[in-house]
Amino acid sequence: MSALNNLEHLLSDKAYVEEAHGYLAMLIDKTTLMPDERAQHGSQAEWHLRSGALLSGSSQDEPVVVPC
Repeated sequence: MSALNNLEHLLSDKAYVEEAHGYLAMLIDKTTLMPDERAQHGSQAEWHLRSGALLSGSSQDEPVVVPC
């Protein structure tokens, strides 16, 4: 199974949180927070993924914008 498929399971079990952190570190290269009045908590997060790890096998790093 891929790191992404395991992540939800790992984060739900306190015994595996450290392992889940390792998967996140492999997937996310950089996180940028920006003000966003439309977002629920007033900010938006932009995640830069390593080698398109979550984007259908894309070979380029691409940001994923997630309202916070």
